[in-house]
Amino acid sequence: MADALFPKLRQRAPTVLFGASDRSFFANKVTALAQSNTGAVQRELTGLSAVG
Repeated sequence: MADALFPKLRQRAPTVLFGASDRSFFANKVTALAQSNTGAVQRELTGLSAVG
């Protein structure tokens, strides 16, 4: 169901971040772990940051 509602990156980025909430990451590490491109990850991180 998540595949139908959310793009893959929208699923992967929070999984990376919340799966290791005790760690901090640079954007390039999130990009690598989410297996996506820099621009898309940056937009996703900006959106997540905006909603807190």
